[in-house]
Amino acid sequence: KNVYVQKMVLNGKLMNSLFISHADIMNGGEITFYMGSKHR
Repeated sequence: KNVYVQKMVLNGKLMNSLFISHADIMNGGEITFYMGSKHR
């Protein structure tokens, strides 16, 4: 089961952190989560 976030892409940009700000959410866009079976 892939329950752990391995990486996150926000509006086509790979994020160094798995945290996003409220401002990022309010600005809209697309978030893609890449999941895996091992803790990062």
